[in-house]
Amino acid sequence: MSACLEMDACRYNGQSIRARFVPRLAEHVDLIPVCPEVEIGLGVPRPPVRLVAA
Repeated sequence: MSACLEMDACRYNGQSIRARFVPRLAEHVDLIPVCPEVEIGLGVPRPPVRLVAA
């Protein structure tokens, strides 16, 4: 699960996202927080990424 959902302040702006379902979900499953951006070495906070073309 994305670490920025209620678990870690790892978003580009150094905050987390409030997601009401996460605590309820955690009652039923083991959540493993992952932040791909931090895993590849991007810092927190960091400049936002803007997609120009896909």
